[in-house]
Amino acid sequence: MENELMLKSYNQNDDKQESTPTSSKKKRVKRAKDPNAPKRPTTSYFYFLQQSRAEMKERGENTTKVTEVTKISTEKWRQMTAEDKQPFEEKAKADRERFAVEFSAYKETDGYKSFNFKNNSKRQRDPDKPKKPLGAFFLFMKDFRETPESKDLAFTDIPKRGGEIWSGMEADKKQEYKDRAEELKEEYNQRLIEYSGKKARLELGAGGDADSIEEYTEDSD
Repeated sequence: MENELMLKSYNQNDDKQESTPTSSKKKRVKRAKDPNAPKRPTTSYFYFLQQSRAEMKERGENTTKVTEVTKISTEKWRQMTAEDKQPFEEKAKADRERFAVEFSAYKETDGYKSFNFKNNSKRQRDPDKPKKPLGAFFLFMKDFRETPESKDLAFTDIPKRGGEIWSGMEADKKQEYKDRAEELKEEYNQRLIEYSGKKARLELGAGGDADSIEEYTEDSD
């Protein structure tokens, strides 16, 4: 399940805003973490990195220098074919699906609500900022919660059953959700661009030139 919901230009670190005419470096607030929250999914590259480090250790090579191990492994990863990477991609995909199911259930717990409240109380969200759209799996879960089968399940069993159906769903049916998610993502990106431009004009003022506004919108979070 793909999680690419933001344009590349809006994934930049907030510190980059230091290059704009009127903004300064922001100090990030460390968010509280719930120890009961599900572990975030591991990427295909990190699965490979773990294996690469283990193989180096078996050969008696020095693996204490993390930067050196990462450098060597990264070069190997770049030279691998799509077929070579496939086993790691499959592991990552399975882990993403595991996380999606577990997180869906976790969001309904008191722990999530409590930690989410603590974090939001420290960082007020701009009510005008567009909300991120749902991904394909969560669009399916939204529909599944409205089905008769879902109504007959215990609340905690809904995410598990939804995950099972999603995993066994025919490709063409799953593609419908992926297409819907892609449409929502494009709409979101367009709204985000408009929002960033409006915010730039407000913060830079009427006297801000076009180049400054364009640079601001490219760096905006």
